[in-house]
Amino acid sequence: MAYIKKTEVREFAKRKNLRVSGDFYAALDQLVDWYLGKAAERASGNGRKTLKAVDL
Repeated sequence: MAYIKKTEVREFAKRKNLRVSGDFYAALDQLVDWYLGKAAERASGNGRKTLKAVDL
């Protein structure tokens, strides 16, 4: 599943005078997936069904 917008990442990199390799997007998606999984575990562990900023 893709969580990020490639165009947004590309625009960010452009503002920083950088380029983005093709494999960066997949790695960033994996990182987001990992953080979402950890946040879900924390919310569930606290008896909530709502993800909150504190879960990150």
